[in-house]
Amino acid sequence: MPQTLDLFPIGNCAVSALIDRAGRFVWACAPRVDSDPVFSALLSDVEPQGSGATGVWDVDVEDSVSTTQAYLRNTPILRTEITDADGARIEIIDFALKHGHNIRDPLADKHPWYVLMEVSSQQDQGLRDEVEQFLADAIEQELVIDATLAANLDQAKAFWHLRHTLTEVQKPEGGSIKHDVSVPVAAVPAFLEEASAAVKAFIPGSRPVPFGHVGDGNMHFNVSQPVGADTGEFLARWT
Repeated sequence: MPQTLDLFPIGNCAVSALIDRAGRFVWACAPRVDSDPVFSALLSDVEPQGSGATGVWDVDVEDSVSTTQAYLRNTPILRTEITDADGARIEIIDFALKHGHNIRDPLADKHPWYVLMEVSSQQDQGLRDEVEQFLADAIEQELVIDATLAANLDQAKAFWHLRHTLTEVQKPEGGSIKHDVSVPVAAVPAFLEEASAAVKAFIPGSRPVPFGHVGDGNMHFNVSQPVGADTGEFLARWT
């Protein structure tokens, strides 16, 4: 889908779609009464001449899939889950990927923790090879599950954009309690485990969103309200 969205809705209560300025269907929904809703992305490989638009994506369905959708309680946020015949599942639920602009997950799978690392040296020659070897060794030792390297400056900016929007993309999720915490570096893992457990015990369903700098013990420990909870009641519990 073009990064700069300029779409128009068409349809009625039974069938709906989005079209772009070139008149192409970029998304369509045709509900069926005898099975799960069927969703299709009808995308063209050809961009309008002179548009300069990039970032077109496509989804090819090769086998049967089941789709479930539901709005999160008291929100306009639509949660979509697609499961294929082998049980593989795609779930649209991430804060940044759901609410951020021009954001995509840089890795193929979801993980509980991510590290954004920027490396520099007075001698740039061979630096990328060293980083690739470092990551390969870490993956082999099962210290790292997956990794990706920015191939150019635009990709590097996209990685940092994901980090810089962490606070902003929490707003559509409702109430959020924010803390700035500093602990000894060696105590960071234990703090995260114990604090997250304490928060979830205090208000079941609460969603800790910790992030910060690796190696200095300083972090932001934010807590988002449970999905569908009353924002006022959630915030009142923390006063």
